[in-house]
Amino acid sequence: NGTLTLQTGKTITTNNSDLTITAWDLDLQTSASVTTGTKSILITGSKDAQTIGLGATGANMHIMDSELQRMTAGSGLVLGGATASAGSMTVNGITAAGSNNLSPVVTLVAHDNGASVTFDTAGSTFNALEVQADDGVVVKKDITTDTGGMYLDGDKDNSNASPDTLHSIG
Repeated sequence: NGTLTLQTGKTITTNNSDLTITAWDLDLQTSASVTTGTKSILITGSKDAQTIGLGATGANMHIMDSELQRMTAGSGLVLGGATASAGSMTVNGITAAGSNNLSPVVTLVAHDNGASVTFDTAGSTFNALEVQADDGVVVKKDITTDTGGMYLDGDKDNSNASPDTLHSIG
């Protein structure tokens, strides 16, 4: 249930090694940063079905655009985790500047049974984007990739146990 707090002006540097963060929430205070050089960052929730808000929408774990902007990973970011317990996620207003230091791809994962990824309220921009959800990807606002491709999978478990969907709304 703990929050990882990186105090103002402090940096976590892995010197070109992968970094895994497991926490209830992530708090990168003013000018704090995380860098893995050429490697990747994996951020997972500490509880099953934990929700994630990326951008301007809060959730159990909330990562603001300004916090995302202070993360650097040359092999990309995986948010939500590689386990079957990653909960639903809402993405709201990620800017190109906010995601520019995460190359080549940002991967958003909501594997928990019934979990979805929703793009809501304001459009979002990524270098390249991969989204994997158990029970749908809902696109209510524009999603843009400015240097690479986009992959949206609303039925990650490939099961007919629940109505898996890809929606584009309004």
